[in-house]
Amino acid sequence: MDTISQFSDIDKIDDFIRKKYHVVVLDIQGVGLDIAEKSEGWGILRYIKANYPNIVVIIFTGAEVDNKI
Repeated sequence: MDTISQFSDIDKIDDFIRKKYHVVVLDIQGVGLDIAEKSEGWGILRYIKANYPNIVVIIFTGAEVDNKI
């Protein structure tokens, strides 16, 4: 049976990865400040995909986005 876990933030990414999740839903802003202060969730996404490419990552944010990007 699969388990759904919720974390408000990730302190140590390798400890998180050892739990062997198949899918990660990741906020791209406001998380991972201890891991990648400037890139936040984007930095975690890059790390996961570079080191664990088989993990499915769904990214989202509730922050305002500049439409001029």
